[in-house]
Amino acid sequence: MRIIILGAGLAGQLVVKALRENASEAEIQIFSAHSAGFYSKPSLSNLFTQGKSPEQLVMKDESALMSAYNCDIHTNTHVLSIDRNQKAIHTTKGLFEYDKLVLALGAEPPKMQWLPESANVFRVNHIDDYHKFYPRVHNNAHIVIIGGGLIGVEFAHDIAPFCHQVTLIEKMPGLMAAMLPKEVGSALEDALTQRGVRVMTGSDLSQINDQGGHVSLVVDGKQLIADTVLAAIGLRPNTQLAQDAGLAVNLGIQVNQLGQTTDPDIYALGDCAEVCGIVKFYVAPLRACSAVVAQNLVGGHQKIVYDPMPVMLKTPSYPICFCYLTAPKTWEVTVDAEGIKALAHEGDSLVGYVLTDKKLADRLRYKKAMASWLPAE
Repeated sequence: MRIIILGAGLAGQLVVKALRENASEAEIQIFSAHSAGFYSKPSLSNLFTQGKSPEQLVMKDESALMSAYNCDIHTNTHVLSIDRNQKAIHTTKGLFEYDKLVLALGAEPPKMQWLPESANVFRVNHIDDYHKFYPRVHNNAHIVIIGGGLIGVEFAHDIAPFCHQVTLIEKMPGLMAAMLPKEVGSALEDALTQRGVRVMTGSDLSQINDQGGHVSLVVDGKQLIADTVLAAIGLRPNTQLAQDAGLAVNLGIQVNQLGQTTDPDIYALGDCAEVCGIVKFYVAPLRACSAVVAQNLVGGHQKIVYDPMPVMLKTPSYPICFCYLTAPKTWEVTVDAEGIKALAHEGDSLVGYVLTDKKLADRLRYKKAMASWLPAE
């Protein structure tokens, strides 16, 4: 059996690992538009806190992966199209046929007309990006981060002690306003400020220009000068290749509980996939999908199960854990000396929680109180 995996990130590599652990003798080829070393992508936003360089983050290089999993990896190779009738992919290295195809295409920051493509403006979504950004973090640097969501907050927390100044700009009234109660966002802002971050919430970024040696931004009508800008403005699933092939696409590539797209010989998982209507850009759902997809590729009929999956924000100076399928509109918030507890209910059912500081001790208890997001039956 010939299995082709598009994408060499964590999703694709976990599928290969599971296939080999299950003693599959399939011929496996992996295609990546980037390098293909094995590393934890979420760790990019707390590399300095870990005291690591980008090189130290890579646990296995491409040669080690090919040897360990007996597969071929094609790096820096772009997939141009999928021919479902011929069961082949067209790439910049030629045509390759498959029996089963796995789409682990990930997600990318959206293109914004107002954000210049320049040497001083960064979007860090791969380790290749981070290699270029890493030298910009030093004691004399003023780095502006655009976006006060999860990634922007984690990067600001991580690099602040290693820069002259870090400024975090967010247009919403509070940090992570679409994800957390305002009380938690406010406490997080205080924690980042104490760490040395200049936090500008409710701010209007009206202009950004790379002027060679620095970047000029106009924020709330005033000029702000930075050495480097990091845009943390969210991710969008990479769906164009699947859409061009005639597969069903919504926010992500639509897959059923077996991990199959609308073509039963093509599977999708990770940040590019929408599993029974659910899109989650986290590691836990990716791991759940990879184990099932690996079994089903070789004749299994396992189902993806999503139990509640708590997310730990990588801000150790102010720890936060949150868990919900979709962000609740209403929270029941209590604040005391041990932190903040926010719960959300639908009727008598607990559908979400956010815990900070010492309140995190109760996170497993609340997780057990919640219903499965995607049960087996």
